[in-house]
Amino acid sequence: MNLKTSQLSIKYKNSTLLRFPDLELKAGERILIKGPSGCGKTSWLYALCGIIPLHSGKIMVGDVEFSTLPIVEKDRFRARNFGLIFQEARLLPSLTVNENVQLATNFISPKEVATQIPEILCLLDLEKVKNKKIGQISSGEKQRTTIARVLLQKPSFILADEPTSALDDQRTEDVINLLIQSAKTINAGLIVVTHDLRLDPYFSQKMDLS
Repeated sequence: MNLKTSQLSIKYKNSTLLRFPDLELKAGERILIKGPSGCGKTSWLYALCGIIPLHSGKIMVGDVEFSTLPIVEKDRFRARNFGLIFQEARLLPSLTVNENVQLATNFISPKEVATQIPEILCLLDLEKVKNKKIGQISSGEKQRTTIARVLLQKPSFILADEPTSALDDQRTEDVINLLIQSAKTINAGLIVVTHDLRLDPYFSQKMDLS
């Protein structure tokens, strides 16, 4: 499935209008969206997946004009096709790692749940902490739990917002390699939004919003 945007713009409440370059990404490809803090990278990402409204422009996902879907249909389409990884892991602290991952099981059959969750937990080295509450695991394990949930969802596109901004060099390398490998596992397009220059070597396709 391909993702294509044209003439996207958003308008803030203070009437500031931001216009963005066109994007075309095919299944399995990856792109780095660059730019300094405050240039609108996160707003662009949220507009791309329908979390905030567009001022103008068109978003095509496959043969579906995603940008014109009614709100309820847009939410359902986003849940099926976009896997979101935020800068801060959005996990439920009262649940275990395994239970947080299971939140994505609305998208797959019970039979797939029984086989795929153990495989994904093993792939992301979460097997040993699967029964621990979120408050009992490390920040890296929280991030991998978020990625595990996305992998179980099997989206067409993985969207990551500043996934390495607070990490040292070694952890940055680990996380970006994990995201790239995870996207390859499910043949998903990967979009990473960042101001972290260390990620440049991992992407041949880039878009600068500065």
